[in-house]
Amino acid sequence: MSHSRRSFLLSPLVFGAALNATRANAADAPLAGQVILTGFRGTSVENSEVELVLRMFERRQISGVILLERNVRSPEQLKRLTDAFRTACPDSPPIIAVDQEGGKVARLGSRQGFKVWHSAAKLAEWNMSAQDVYDYYLGRTTELASVGINLNLAPVVDLALSQSNPIISGLGRSYGPDPETVLFYAEMFIRAHRAADVKTCLKHFPGHGSSADDTHIRPVDVRATWQNIEIAPFQRLIDAGLADTIMLSHVIHDFFSDSPDTPVSLSRAAGDMLREVMGFSGLIISDSMQMGAITHARSEKNAAISAIIAGNDILIYANARKSESLDTTARVIATLEKASLQQRNLEIALRDRVSRIINFRANLF
Repeated sequence: MSHSRRSFLLSPLVFGAALNATRANAADAPLAGQVILTGFRGTSVENSEVELVLRMFERRQISGVILLERNVRSPEQLKRLTDAFRTACPDSPPIIAVDQEGGKVARLGSRQGFKVWHSAAKLAEWNMSAQDVYDYYLGRTTELASVGINLNLAPVVDLALSQSNPIISGLGRSYGPDPETVLFYAEMFIRAHRAADVKTCLKHFPGHGSSADDTHIRPVDVRATWQNIEIAPFQRLIDAGLADTIMLSHVIHDFFSDSPDTPVSLSRAAGDMLREVMGFSGLIISDSMQMGAITHARSEKNAAISAIIAGNDILIYANARKSESLDTTARVIATLEKASLQQRNLEIALRDRVSRIINFRANLF
């Protein structure tokens, strides 16, 4: 790597403002719903699902939403929508998240009046300087902030170790197979987001780039393909204080799965590794709980409870399929509430997760 592209990982960090005084109110809210990010249909407060989301915010039943392309028409429309969510949630800023990696995984684009986000693979081809990469992302992250988005579920720090991988390399979501290259671009991505006051998420722990299949469809076993270098970007970004949140993948792994048929996202081994060994103190977020790798062999109830016990702070229910709606979200919340009354370990886990979420939300713009 040339001098102009040298990593800034040892440079000083500037941390956010002190936590605001709304923690006490948020702490009194129901526990179960606060671990949920929900997807919904609609683009304005006139839509029925948006009305339901507003009520859930007012009752402090959820922590936030995840926006999909179906929710976005224009910058002006999206700002009105996110303003409504904030107004309904005065005690603590709601999490308003989006998957805006670039390329084929981008919910905002030129059709809706936003800048084009190129894929990670395309950007890495251009051999840009650190300043150029930073400026490129800053011009786009300021757009996210301007329409009320405060968490981008990116960057992907998976290494492109398998060119036959359909979901990482196949979609151009990785900056490349070299950890130093991935770190270089990921750092500029994160620093640009921080300059715009938007949180980021490293994904997909402990690395999805060596897999030969897609966890959206079925369970994916990486025990024969995963390499130790895949964990390097996560560890070094944690050490540098550049990891706001980390997403657990649904792959099956030798060391991070509790059993040969348990995804990392449902395994305590993964949560314990991040907290106790790697020193991560931010939010742990599940990949979508409605992906085939989870639903293939587990009930909705079992998966939700297992994910919380495993160490996830936030569970994502994007409700992307026609068969999924806010009814799914409400059902999961009710399941967790009922189970927490019967299982002391789940109640303790929920209290721990919610405490961390309250601190995180208090630091959102």
